[in-house]
Amino acid sequence: MKALLHFILSGKEFIIEDVVGETNGVGRERYSIVAASHKQQPSRGLQIHDSVQALASMDSEEDEAELESELGEADSYRHGQWLRRRQLDGALNRVPVDFYPKVWHILDRCDYILLDGNMLPRHPITNEMTAGELKFALEVESKLNRIPHPEYRQLMVESLMVLSIVAACDPQQTLGGDINMDEALQDANMAFLHEQLVENGDATECCAANGMITTGACSASHGLCIHFYDCAPSGRYGTMSYMAQALLTRCRRMPRRPESPSAFDKVPPECAVQ
Repeated sequence: MKALLHFILSGKEFIIEDVVGETNGVGRERYSIVAASHKQQPSRGLQIHDSVQALASMDSEEDEAELESELGEADSYRHGQWLRRRQLDGALNRVPVDFYPKVWHILDRCDYILLDGNMLPRHPITNEMTAGELKFALEVESKLNRIPHPEYRQLMVESLMVLSIVAACDPQQTLGGDINMDEALQDANMAFLHEQLVENGDATECCAANGMITTGACSASHGLCIHFYDCAPSGRYGTMSYMAQALLTRCRRMPRRPESPSAFDKVPPECAVQ
């Protein structure tokens, strides 16, 4: 019983083995609970090797057609996996670690942030709430929850994380009076479509067809391309790459913050620690 509870609580796989030739006191056979052996489940490399051997032994056209249909189904599943992931994360209100404190520091360097037309003002929020306060997190969450499409909400979360990285690179750079995250995502989507035209990517079937960019041609939410929603966040062609381009272009237009003396320089001599 102790072994059974141990494996259940640890989450490890286990099997029940019949101990041959042994019985308990009342004449019943004894059983043993042990960890599941890796031998029972073939490794990934062994499965691939078996698949290659099966492919080499195919002689009939019927088997080849069946394999092609299976590969086509797998490819169609991969095509929408990041879109489905963003829809799921947006619906469950998932955010990265330290997301809310980073939003607070962004808000502290501008007047307000626009999230799908919903304004998150600097005053009085940053005056009344700290970066790690639960009340501030709930305030940001209330603005994000007004976004009706979960995939767009998740892109908004990703773009705020990228903006926090861009802002941290130059602390003397102001972020302007307002930060319109909707316009930043539109700029990122345009950068994505321009690159799709050059690379002849999947977006040439909808929003970049016939060598022309037509936003909203695929009827995705907020006029963004469906393939932009389906991009992985990181990598050369990831959404964060295009977001960084759009946000850096906007930050270059903003003036630098004037040099100000340190807060310790303003301490009166009589208040200084002896």
